[in-house]
Amino acid sequence: MQRERLGPLYIFHDPHQSLFREGHSLPKTDAIFRLTMNCRNTRRIHKFSMQFLDADIESSNLVPEGIAPERHSARSDDDQRDRCGTILTAWKLQYRLTPDRIAILSPVRRQRSCLAEHAKISGFPIVDSAADWRNGKGLLFSTITAFKGLEADAVIILAAEQAACETDISNYVATSRAKHLLAMIHLNTVKVVGKP
Repeated sequence: MQRERLGPLYIFHDPHQSLFREGHSLPKTDAIFRLTMNCRNTRRIHKFSMQFLDADIESSNLVPEGIAPERHSARSDDDQRDRCGTILTAWKLQYRLTPDRIAILSPVRRQRSCLAEHAKISGFPIVDSAADWRNGKGLLFSTITAFKGLEADAVIILAAEQAACETDISNYVATSRAKHLLAMIHLNTVKVVGKP
């Protein structure tokens, strides 16, 4: 077996997506190019993501305006799951999405989410493996951290309570994974107590 010749090495680094908060080191080089143009998301998804980030990043002129991201509030785990199912059903009917194009992201693992006891949602099987997802075996449930660096045509984020919400960086990473369709469902179980 012949070994391939060494070629160029490209390193892409986005300090805005540093979820782990650990120190890092990159090879020293004089060849640094700052990329300030977003080409992954539609303009509306990019604008939605940028509310969580203070940076000068613009949408490419080549990307479409797209569909406005949805933002919902749920009163309980059951309500969050029902809203997720309603969104998926609408997307499936309107855009004919297949499961390998959809990801559900959460700050917690599926066992601690509103989908813990459910193998399917909106008729789609739920898988926890990116390999199974790519092979069309179901839509993917992933933590936001594990999905970093990946993307999907359609993303639903099962967000924590807004009062104890994940960080802006986490929200930026999660929302920027969506290429065409995005929905965020915040769990809001805070009860408002009226005056006696």
